[in-house]
Amino acid sequence: MGTVRIFLALFVVFGHLPGLAGELNPVGHWMRAEVAVQGFFIISGFYMTLILKGKYQSRGIRAFYTARILKLFPIYYVVLILSIILYIAIEHFGLTLFEFRYEPKWKTYDYPIIIFNAWNSMSDRLETTGILFLLLSHTTLLGQEFASYIATSGSGLMSMGEFVKTDGFRDAAVLAYGPDGSVVGEEFQPFKDSTHVTMNYFLFIPQAWSLGLELLFYLIAPAIVYLGRRAVLLLALCALGVRIYFLEYTGLGELNFFEYKFFPFELVFFLLGVISYYLYEFIQRTDLKTHGYLQRGALIFLLLSTLLVAQLPSMNNWIFYGTLAVLMPFAFRFDDPRHDDVSTTWRAKFARLDRWLGDLSYPLYISHVMVISVAYGLAYELVYSAGHVPAQLAIIVVAILAAMLLNQFIQQPVERFKAKRSKVPTRAERRRRR
Repeated sequence: MGTVRIFLALFVVFGHLPGLAGELNPVGHWMRAEVAVQGFFIISGFYMTLILKGKYQSRGIRAFYTARILKLFPIYYVVLILSIILYIAIEHFGLTLFEFRYEPKWKTYDYPIIIFNAWNSMSDRLETTGILFLLLSHTTLLGQEFASYIATSGSGLMSMGEFVKTDGFRDAAVLAYGPDGSVVGEEFQPFKDSTHVTMNYFLFIPQAWSLGLELLFYLIAPAIVYLGRRAVLLLALCALGVRIYFLEYTGLGELNFFEYKFFPFELVFFLLGVISYYLYEFIQRTDLKTHGYLQRGALIFLLLSTLLVAQLPSMNNWIFYGTLAVLMPFAFRFDDPRHDDVSTTWRAKFARLDRWLGDLSYPLYISHVMVISVAYGLAYELVYSAGHVPAQLAIIVVAILAAMLLNQFIQQPVERFKAKRSKVPTRAERRRRR
């Protein structure tokens, strides 16, 4: 599953390097970033259920929450601090940045650079409420998803529903294109003289909104896990019905905030992961024989579905979600060293590589926008003179190297600290000692 996770993280990187996916793979066009994020939600639902019904069943909920905080926040805070320092450095040295509404020769819109420009050109649009919102959302991760649904003009915050009716939106609106190149509506892209700006342009780590949704799921995960299979299945069907109804029949689907950032509508993906775990539990309980060829076949089919999701039939996103949920138990069983369905030596080699790739997925996800921003901010002329694909491939390589450094010097020490904490006696062991 580490291989799947690193691919999903790379697709998010591609989503912040517009145009790259189509040039590298004109047939598959890879996967949209928001679909990859929803795939992460499914995997999260599976793993959280696994550990809550496993090691944290005896260690308690407090240990679960502590472990989750240690997993997310150390790397996040390091990247946040680095992003702010780099912004100040770029601003101090007066290096060339994109202007708002600037259209590069490849007709792409490089969103990460707008962060620097927003603070440089539009910070006067912020007022007390907006500053407090940014401070709290940056420090706690909670509420960052709402930044793309809130606009400010310096005189107060307003929802996107109110904002789209203003002249400020109409003056800065551009056509929005779908994965197939067709026009799907309008989206807001500010310029330096815009009267309004949406709050997401002030986020130093704009992709961290998904971590806020993860935290909300962690908060309710223990209750969901102990509801039981039937209750979870019923809750998932209700969540799916709510999502379909409001997105398809009320017009909320026209705003991407509700399409993939609103927690009540995203809950179905976490629950799909919980149901996937129950399938894994069924395989374990019935001692279903999953021989090596079946496990390898599940892995290969899952990877192909991930790589070629755009080539699947209509409803391709949901076919991918279903494929991930159904095949993940088999892929995880393949990962599980307790089973000897395949060669132990081959498994050990694969497991080490797979685990290492999986460990890189979170650092890569959380740091790549910083790397992209620095590449364009510090080496604008070099990036553009190198050509589109070579320059962006180089950026991806640097982003992976940055993820390796974060994994080595931040994540791994934290994991060792967590391992030491896990040796602390459980509540049951402490009671026995008494």
